[in-house]
Amino acid sequence: MILPISAVLAQLPILIPTQKDQISKVPQLTMAGTVVRYSTDRAGNLVVADGNGTLTKIDSSAKVLYTNSPERPATPTSIEAWPTLRITVFYREFQEYRIFDRLMTNSDVQKVPSNIEYARALTPAADDHLWVVDDGDFALKKVNPTTGQVSILQPLPLVLTEAAADVTFLKEYQNQLLLLTKSGTLVVFDNMGNIRKKIVVPAGLERVDTWGSNIYWATSTGIAGQDLYTSKAWELPIPNIKVGSFAVLSGKGLWLIEGKQLQRLGLQ
Repeated sequence: MILPISAVLAQLPILIPTQKDQISKVPQLTMAGTVVRYSTDRAGNLVVADGNGTLTKIDSSAKVLYTNSPERPATPTSIEAWPTLRITVFYREFQEYRIFDRLMTNSDVQKVPSNIEYARALTPAADDHLWVVDDGDFALKKVNPTTGQVSILQPLPLVLTEAAADVTFLKEYQNQLLLLTKSGTLVVFDNMGNIRKKIVVPAGLERVDTWGSNIYWATSTGIAGQDLYTSKAWELPIPNIKVGSFAVLSGKGLWLIEGKQLQRLGLQ
């Protein structure tokens, strides 16, 4: 069940202290398949994927902008839409990725560079290179996707006690790189692969999200996070949120995703 708007947005001024306008509600969307992956871009759009890999891009008014259905149905491992002009979709099972433009037009399938033994996680870098966690030598690598040249290599056993299979998420954001493990360690690297800090998060997370200068993650009662720079912690309770639902901050509001249902809660 999608929550009443007032139950969630009553809490948003805590995180958006400059917003004094009225709460608004836009229509609820029902997708064709259950949402299993998502990402947001700089413009406040939401990109979601179902279990077959069908991608849908939705703007902040809950209008569907573009869709793309793959020729070969498969569940993406990750989606990264933050660069906005391009969307990178990684398929660990096939060791390949696709890059879509902002109109969700297909590109050719790109194979993970051959000098990567097995990519556990993959995400785009700001300079169009790739960040990869390679299971082969359990290392974080920055790779030129055209030549395969590795420009940065960080052996992860020096940073983590976890095994390679424990890495669940990778994302570059504001010249920093976020690496998450299922045991509850979030490592923040700079854009040269040097460790900045570790943050303890709940075990079992598949991802963390970003919003402004914040990183945040799902909890049993809503979402919680902290400022990347000041480390100031915060929580956003979401009454009666169901296990497996997603709450995604984007622009001036919040997306609630529950199964096939999406609802945008916003401030005008």
